[in-house]
Amino acid sequence: MSAFLPTMKAAGLDVNWLTLLVGMDGPGKHPPLLSLDDIAAYATEEIERSADSAAAAGVLASLDSGADEVRATMRRFAETQHANAEREVRKWTVILLKHAIRHLPSDPIYGLLALTEFWEQFDYPADSPHFVQGRGDSTLPGDYFTDENFRSVVQRHREWIASEVAALRLGSG
Repeated sequence: MSAFLPTMKAAGLDVNWLTLLVGMDGPGKHPPLLSLDDIAAYATEEIERSADSAAAAGVLASLDSGADEVRATMRRFAETQHANAEREVRKWTVILLKHAIRHLPSDPIYGLLALTEFWEQFDYPADSPHFVQGRGDSTLPGDYFTDENFRSVVQRHREWIASEVAALRLGSG
């Protein structure tokens, strides 16, 4: 199973059928993060836990029909859960950002560029903790690409992650 789902659960974020659908399609401009095998593993776990066994059985039954049928089946079950697509993308964003922070280059130039590339995949949301030098900002490159600024930006991202996880756990947003 994809490492992202256990990370999401470990963060205390609920996983539902729409979470899986967003992961399968790829959140934002991100490529797909979940395969049909990941969906099957999740559905099997749901049956074993008897949590949502009817829906899980329906998803498992649709696997032989291919990805489009699996998507349609998960979308139907997501509607019954009243899941919100924007909220599910936010879950993926925070989990992917946690992963990106752990794997950032230590060089301030490449680290800041990696964060910019990350946020570009989500069209630079207004609540993002990142700012891009020269994009609505007057910070000079010599001030932006410093160790001090890089550490500050990474810390701001860590604080945003904590705040976002807390908000998502509470169900707000």
